[in-house]
Amino acid sequence: MREINPKDITLFKRSFTLATIIMLVALFFNFILKWIIPTLVLSIIIFLILKYITKLNI
Repeated sequence: MREINPKDITLFKRSFTLATIIMLVALFFNFILKWIIPTLVLSIIIFLILKYITKLNI
């Protein structure tokens, strides 16, 4: 076992913070994919249906 270098500790801290940031970003994107995209798709579908209905009426 060799001695722990302060440089190694800072490197570890940096990589750890980077990993946490990546994890948070991944969670955020997971949230977006799960909720925001389906709602967008639904709203687009509803908009198209309404457009079609108005076309039928006119």
